[in-house]
Amino acid sequence: MNIVCVICRDLLVPSDDIFHTACGHIFHYACLCQWLERSKTCPQCREKTTANKIHRLYFNFSNNDSVTEDTCSLQDKIDKLTFNLAMREKDVKHYLEKSENLEKQTAKLRKEVTKVEHELKTKDTAIHAYKDQINFFKLQITQVEETNKELASVKNKLQTYKNIQELLQGSEKEVKEILLSSQDRNSLATYIAALKRELLITMDRRREWRSKMRVIQQELSKVTMERNFLTEEQAKRKKLEQEVLTYESKIMSLENEIKDLREQGSPETSHICCNRKPVVASSSKPCVKSSKPLRVQNVKADFNDSSTSHDHVPTSPFLPVNVMGIYNLEKRLPKRDVVKSSSILTKKPRIEQQGNVQTRSLETNITYNGLGGHSKLENFPSSSGVRIKRS
Repeated sequence: MNIVCVICRDLLVPSDDIFHTACGHIFHYACLCQWLERSKTCPQCREKTTANKIHRLYFNFSNNDSVTEDTCSLQDKIDKLTFNLAMREKDVKHYLEKSENLEKQTAKLRKEVTKVEHELKTKDTAIHAYKDQINFFKLQITQVEETNKELASVKNKLQTYKNIQELLQGSEKEVKEILLSSQDRNSLATYIAALKRELLITMDRRREWRSKMRVIQQELSKVTMERNFLTEEQAKRKKLEQEVLTYESKIMSLENEIKDLREQGSPETSHICCNRKPVVASSSKPCVKSSKPLRVQNVKADFNDSSTSHDHVPTSPFLPVNVMGIYNLEKRLPKRDVVKSSSILTKKPRIEQQGNVQTRSLETNITYNGLGGHSKLENFPSSSGVRIKRS
């Protein structure tokens, strides 16, 4: 019977368990179970099936011994034998290649053996050379031991020097520990000599520092006195600066009032201003001694000039002062010469104010009699109400 399982491609033998699906295809039971675990379909036609839908088949074969094997079974045996033969041939080739590789490895190993033997000979010669070096190094070791002894003595000396340095620079506790730990008389004697020498040096230094400290204290007292004097002078200067600023503000306010009076231009107001007493009083506080004189703005008032300019005095919101004080201030200040100074306390006049002051000085026609009096304006009434100009 030439029936083949589609899954494993082997012939179906009567001794095997043969099952079929619902669609009618037959397979080995083991092959079909493995297939159904992965996919619930028929391996031949892919129809849906499960393990409950498969059934076993029972074939009836004849027991006649005269029946010869069919060609399919024989062909199957031939295929198996040829496969086994091919596998054996592959094994033979593999082992032949392996033997060739081993022969090559043995040749390499022989070369390495000869190389190692040559190296052994060189090593033997090196060993003899190393033995000679060992003897040489033994001699050097003896020399090193001697140097170590010398080094130990030097270390002891260095330790004594370190102890001396700690005695000179360390605290009292450290000094006591060093003295208690040292039991050698020679080291103690050296410690005492070093301490005595350092004591003498420190005493000399202390004397020098005391003399320097006295000089520094004297200088410090001088500097403190100068500082106190300078602070007092600075406070006075600041106070005077504030006073100067207040007086300048008053002068500006007075100039504004003068401007208002000039704009009015009536003889009654000028007559009233001339008959009033001065209000601005000189300060009773003493002035600061300074090498640079303070600059004071010269204020000139012209009550008789009706054609004065309106731009020479800037407006200011400072406090008002009585007008008669301005007039007396005008009589006093023009007698003084304005001193130009580069002090920071001086206030520089504005450009417009400088030009207007020059025009006012040219237009001024007031004459003074030297006794505090002045010439009166003669203003005649007019029906038109136009301001009377001076001739």
